[in-house]
Amino acid sequence: MTGIKPSNTLSWKPICEVSYMKATFLCDNDGCILAIAKPVDLKQAGSKFTRAGMVARAGQRLLELDLAEEHAGKSLRELHEHFQIDIAASKLVTRQKAG
Repeated sequence: MTGIKPSNTLSWKPICEVSYMKATFLCDNDGCILAIAKPVDLKQAGSKFTRAGMVARAGQRLLELDLAEEHAGKSLRELHEHFQIDIAASKLVTRQKAG
């Protein structure tokens, strides 16, 4: 054997680990972020509700995206101010400067 562990072995880990976090974005058709929701355990937070969410109106979209670790730690405000959604690619991108 060459010393390589098969992928079904419990102790095997991928060469590089990448952490992701899901977030739901409400954006307009141009990709401008209108609202962001990160998942929380509502029951553990003391809420009587089990689910919460946003509803898109005409000219808006709801997208659930995986945030890379570099973006996962950013505040909701920072994501809103500095990023937008690339609708075609369904990913978070740096906001284009106006002008």
